[in-house]
Amino acid sequence: MVVRWADRPADRIEGERDGSVEKLWFHDLDGDRRDEVLVVTRSAGSGGYGALQAWSRDAQSHWQPLEVPDLHPHQAAGYMGHDVFTLVEGVLWREFPVYREEDPNARPTGGQARLRFDPSEWKWVRLD
Repeated sequence: MVVRWADRPADRIEGERDGSVEKLWFHDLDGDRRDEVLVVTRSAGSGGYGALQAWSRDAQSHWQPLEVPDLHPHQAAGYMGHDVFTLVEGVLWREFPVYREEDPNARPTGGQARLRFDPSEWKWVRLD
């Protein structure tokens, strides 16, 4: 990925990804008064699994990857993809449909899971 700036040379951020880029934000996720680069990707296939990657600048202005936590097993109960990531008023959200054991991929019946990213604990918090 290349980040182009109006007032300085472009930066190159390298990393592997599974799928295509769906969204990209510059946002100070951890409260250190420096924006991180947040990239949402979507895998190919019927599940359309979403993933979030993040990078932060170090003291030498090099981009370093941040470890974005996976969902804990209790948070991932009924998870089969179809994630939607949003950034609303500085809060990072993740939502996905909840599948019951007998549900086909095209018809979840378990409602919607909603998670908020807690940067102070650096983890997802499930709200339902």
